[in-house]
Amino acid sequence: SQTEREDRIEGISAGALDHIAKPVDLADLRVRVRNAAQVKRLFDQSEGRYHRIRELEFLRDSLVHMVVHDLKSPLTMIRGNLDLLGMIVGGSLVPDDRRIFEACVDGAEQMTRMVNSLLDLNKIESGAMKLVLREVRILDVLQEARSSLGKVGANRLVVSANPFEGDDAVECDRSLVKRVAVNLFANALSYTPRPGRVAVTVTPEPHSVRFEVKDGGPGIPEEFREKIFEKFFQLDHTREVRKDSTGLGLAFCKLAVESHGGTIGVTDGPESGSVFWVDLPRVPNPPVSGS
Repeated sequence: SQTEREDRIEGISAGALDHIAKPVDLADLRVRVRNAAQVKRLFDQSEGRYHRIRELEFLRDSLVHMVVHDLKSPLTMIRGNLDLLGMIVGGSLVPDDRRIFEACVDGAEQMTRMVNSLLDLNKIESGAMKLVLREVRILDVLQEARSSLGKVGANRLVVSANPFEGDDAVECDRSLVKRVAVNLFANALSYTPRPGRVAVTVTPEPHSVRFEVKDGGPGIPEEFREKIFEKFFQLDHTREVRKDSTGLGLAFCKLAVESHGGTIGVTDGPESGSVFWVDLPRVPNPPVSGS
């Protein structure tokens, strides 16, 4: 009847997986009980596998964190000695030796970024990282990030601001946002064939300030545009995977931006390549006195 049908639908909507009609048919009851038991076994197996995967992920993250933490001290020593060596003999190196030396410095800087990204990923995920919020201009932070990439990298980055009224002030952790920019800049430079340049633009919007980083690479398929921000994910389909890529830089950027209440994403470039964008909440205008 219509009433029985409505009752069955209501029961299923409430979470019931099956129903038994009266009078009870024993053969039908045995089949339904067997099926229910099989569903329960499959559920228990799936739940057990899920918890095992979570345990393995925790062990992996703990091991990686321990190893990376132990790497930080010797890496700091390597960078310090390279800086000292550059001051002592840097000016007397012949071109070939200078290229080798600069490659060593670049490698040490890449390793430092990887180590810091992983350590900070762990801090953000565990809630141990406390943001030091100050009102800053995004354009100033981006210029600092550009300068930190060294002369060669800085020369290939063009930072500009679109015409706008007002300013580009945001309330953020300056150091953290600077590292987000450095990661995005370094990523864009690595995928932009030399001597191509990377365009960085700042555009204040009504409730946020957006900065965009456009690279000259092959682009990112739409189905991977969310996955590239996952930890340890490496895209190896249309973009060549770099030997120094760990899949941590973009994951760090996403967590750092979202910890500020902002958003991050990627779209196709106007003609080619990709455009990574970051939106950070604007500092609200102070109330007008006497209003």
